[in-house]
Amino acid sequence: NKQADLIDLTGAGPGYPKSVKNCKLIDCTAVQMYVLFNFDNARASQIIRGRYAGHTALQYTNKSAECLIESALIIKDEGWPTAGTKGVRSFEGVDGYPEGLTVKDTLIFRFEHNLAIEDLFIGKFHHNYIDSGDDAKASYINYGTKTEGIEIVGNWFYSKGLTVGKDGEILPRQFRSSISQNHFNAMVAGTDITLNRWAHGVNISQNHHNSLRVGTHVAVVCAGNNNGIMIDGLNPIGYTQYVQMKGSGENNSLTNIVNIDNLLSPVYLEYPINVSGVEGY
Repeated sequence: NKQADLIDLTGAGPGYPKSVKNCKLIDCTAVQMYVLFNFDNARASQIIRGRYAGHTALQYTNKSAECLIESALIIKDEGWPTAGTKGVRSFEGVDGYPEGLTVKDTLIFRFEHNLAIEDLFIGKFHHNYIDSGDDAKASYINYGTKTEGIEIVGNWFYSKGLTVGKDGEILPRQFRSSISQNHFNAMVAGTDITLNRWAHGVNISQNHHNSLRVGTHVAVVCAGNNNGIMIDGLNPIGYTQYVQMKGSGENNSLTNIVNIDNLLSPVYLEYPINVSGVEGY
């Protein structure tokens, strides 16, 4: 049913006693759904394996916490146009912001935004295959009321990358998050990882970037007013430039980048930062 949800775990309110808890869905199949999994004040619940197709895979909201998706296939249903679809969406509700979501070893396939993190305190996204397709947009991590402690580790991004912070943000946002050991493969022209203005406290390390497509490619762009950014060990192939640090910023560092493409200007800096081990700079 294209207007139906598959699993709705909605608790009576915030806090452990009122939550829906300790639910498991294992080795199931569902297609042509609207929202596959609605976790609203849900606790300690799990989606393990199975194949699921719909408009939105997971809505994770209010004081949901300690939930897991592992080894699943999560796909945008072919009956829906790409626009407006979301893979994993986490956002604040009337009872507050959600916490403690883990998604690992999972295929997230061809939604407009495969990751749509608007509010989340502690999130682990490990070893997933995140395939956007050319008609989709980048995954994003925004900061509404509270987004901190996000780990993007060991994932394989295909075609589109990742944006941290809202476009047009006017307030400093301390993410205290990391993007490490990921593979950005067959990326379309543009930027693989974008830190929008006022995004602070992000570590970007040991990522592999491979474009091998026409157009202008930049691995990492910090758009301005970014503080506490550590970029280390990038490994890009087929890029116009590796890193751009724009506007202003403080306490940022750029280390250990091999100039595989023999670029005349592998990095572009508009303000002084700590640079070490960057070939060609």
